[in-house]
Amino acid sequence: MTTRVEATDVPGGLGIRITTPGGGGPALVAAAPVVVLTWKPGTDTDTDTDTDADADTDADTGTGVETEHRAPYESLTVTADGLVGTARIDVGGGTVLQVEDRWDTDGDDVRMARRVTVRGGQGPARGYGTAVVVEVDAAAPWERVEPFCPGVAYGNAPQVAPLAIAGVHARRAGVTTAIVREDRAAAPLFGIRLEDGGWAAIAHRDPRGDTIAADGMVEDGRETIVDPRLAFASIGARSTGDRVELGVWFPGTEGPVTYSSGGLPLLQLDAWRRRFHPLDDGATQEYAVAVRTGGSTDFPDVVRQTWRWVWDRFAPAVRSADIADVVRSAAAVLADQVVAVGGRTGVPLEADAVVPQRTDEATAAVMGFVGANTDAAVVLLREADSTDDGAVAERYRASGLAIIDSFVTLALDPPAGEGFDTVTGATTTYRTFRDQLAVYARAVAEGALAVLDALALERRHGEEHPSWAAWVTRAASWLLRNQALDGSLPRAWVAGTGEVLDDSPSGTATVVPFLVAVGSEEALAAAVRAAEFVWREYGRRGWYAGGTLDNPDVVDKEAAVLAAEGFLDLYDATRGAEWLDRAASAASVAETWIYVWDVPMPEDADPGLLHWKHGVSTIGHQLIASGVSMTDGFLAVNASVFARLFALTHDDHWLDVARVVTHGTTSMFATVEHPFDLRGVGWQQEHWSFAPRRGFGLNRRWLPWVPVAHARGMYRVEDRCPPDVAARVLRAD
Repeated sequence: MTTRVEATDVPGGLGIRITTPGGGGPALVAAAPVVVLTWKPGTDTDTDTDTDADADTDADTGTGVETEHRAPYESLTVTADGLVGTARIDVGGGTVLQVEDRWDTDGDDVRMARRVTVRGGQGPARGYGTAVVVEVDAAAPWERVEPFCPGVAYGNAPQVAPLAIAGVHARRAGVTTAIVREDRAAAPLFGIRLEDGGWAAIAHRDPRGDTIAADGMVEDGRETIVDPRLAFASIGARSTGDRVELGVWFPGTEGPVTYSSGGLPLLQLDAWRRRFHPLDDGATQEYAVAVRTGGSTDFPDVVRQTWRWVWDRFAPAVRSADIADVVRSAAAVLADQVVAVGGRTGVPLEADAVVPQRTDEATAAVMGFVGANTDAAVVLLREADSTDDGAVAERYRASGLAIIDSFVTLALDPPAGEGFDTVTGATTTYRTFRDQLAVYARAVAEGALAVLDALALERRHGEEHPSWAAWVTRAASWLLRNQALDGSLPRAWVAGTGEVLDDSPSGTATVVPFLVAVGSEEALAAAVRAAEFVWREYGRRGWYAGGTLDNPDVVDKEAAVLAAEGFLDLYDATRGAEWLDRAASAASVAETWIYVWDVPMPEDADPGLLHWKHGVSTIGHQLIASGVSMTDGFLAVNASVFARLFALTHDDHWLDVARVVTHGTTSMFATVEHPFDLRGVGWQQEHWSFAPRRGFGLNRRWLPWVPVAHARGMYRVEDRCPPDVAARVLRAD
């Protein structure tokens, strides 16, 4: 397959045409490769005219006026390496932008490196940005293309917010542009799949990502910033009628949809965030892009191809950690959070990772998802076995046993709740839905799966816990009785009554690992039915939703990785080759939420205020759900999914992913060497944002899932992978 970039005659000058004969992808055309955006202050109506440009687009931002200038090249010179295109854009007032673009090919990639120089800078416009756009030379109805932006947009999945960037609902409602800041994406990549299977994608090469503290301070957008320090781009696409163009914008203006950058609730907003560089004499811009096209069998195939492209391009590397030491420190913090009330023992949902003894944290101790109390018990029991300190072992073991003894008193037919309040002792749940306490299928399944693991640990000591085993059986029975004929389960029930509260079946994948682990023929058959439903309705389209219980029923990371885990468990149980293929497909979607590039914190931000600190790599942390831009390290707990895929397929990529999520997620974990501003060794804040407002979370809290992810992630790699694979994943280089 040979990719070609060629000059083409266009009205007023020269353009670019990109083709890949035999590659199955569409041709791309840049009739006006040079796009310039200028901004002038004031709220008057724009009167700028540009006779050179193919088109001008004016927009009153409320704080000024933006004008878009488009132009072809004035010259295109053939060189030994490719093509060099030049253009001069007169933006008024004696100000001219000199543009030089160098195009070449590298394997299947077409690359462009741009340099812009401002001459003059005395006109009314005070800010500028530039873009490179390429149009798909084929019919591409905007409402029917399938966009992909890692951690942002996943085809035409219906489980997205009405205004989610590039989401199907927004596009079909007439939002014809999707320009997204690259710091909001796990990789600076935007692609589209056409109805015939062809696809095209554009990526920002070698992003710096620099920004300033003021960026994102306006929570609801509509602000304009002009600053030379802005060194991040935007990526995206927009409809041009029956065609679609892909582009990279520099610096990173975003719109017409953006996301809020303040506190809860996290919102999708009909607003622009405009970013420009000062239009000063001698000012320069330099950036580079890559374009690739191809053919595909389905949307997940596009996801896999384009993600592997940028993964290989960025080759994400993380600082390795002594994972066993991380787990020891995390377990010590976890043990210190255990409390007892009214004969029940558990770990409250929240603690402040910076300030001890705050009184505004959530006090519920709940199982599954982020509460993870029965998982926490497994951690304490296992660490009790591994420590040489007798007193510590005794304390850990007593706490672990007491936690599970407390949770197995929860009624499950119907489920009374997901846990209890550590202040009042009352039975409760993690969340409400429609103003009622909600018991989620995921919480029941994960809570019981951890108890199964604890039973296995105890049997090594010759201990049997009949009440634990009976409770696990009741959990399985509840799920089996609530499974529909098509294999699906509702997302949540009303606590205490068992009435269906959230009938969305999107979370069905979350119960599969537990049902497989139960080990009975009936449970395995139910797991197969559930997994077949997930694949039929979601997996074959690359749509995984409903996993994160603190988000609406939307596309998210955890739904994908839990589906992958369930498929992989079914492969182990049945040896059906289709389950291995499906596990790899789901894992290929799950990994696209991982940041593969290092997003720097604002250099002028007060280091004492930043939650994520200067100089700490963001690689390995992951976006959480569509429609928002918060990040965490959840995939650490499922590192074994990627490691098992490596062991089964011998594809080195999966080993790389397993290491990145295992070690990269420890980068903001407090150690003796790097205590940050946290309470002590073993503490870690549970989430942050690398998009506006960059370097901050909604709060600075620790949740039980944080130590559980590190510890259970390590245990699963050790227990479920061949020893040599486990050693390669966990070793500190």
